[in-house]
Amino acid sequence: FKAQVVCSSREACVKYYNALTKYMKEIVGEELECKVIFSGSLNDPAYLKKHFTTKAEQETIISRFKKPIEEDKLCFIIVKDMLLTGFDAPIEQVMYLDRPLKEHNLLQAIARVNRTCTMDISRRVDKDKVK
Repeated sequence: FKAQVVCSSREACVKYYNALTKYMKEIVGEELECKVIFSGSLNDPAYLKKHFTTKAEQETIISRFKKPIEEDKLCFIIVKDMLLTGFDAPIEQVMYLDRPLKEHNLLQAIARVNRTCTMDISRRVDKDKVK
């Protein structure tokens, strides 16, 4: 699956990123990738600046995120405000909310995961059953 984590602050985004990258293999059983998408300012501390993304980097991350997991292991995007409205990625099946949202913002955010994604599964093979 592909998932989006919506945080209350940029600091929380970095904490989620650190935790997910540290424990991903242990929890999920494989190395999956996560990326943070947020903007910042010149006055921000270095640990936040490390995660700043330019418009071009954001477009690359989004493009990778929309690909099937077999093609790209980027499975989690972590945001504060970006990609909550107008973001169309039918492959996104889960949204974790760790910030209060209400009214139209809540409706638009949760609608991100309420889309149909058509995938070609005919080429997938259960390796345990093939001998």
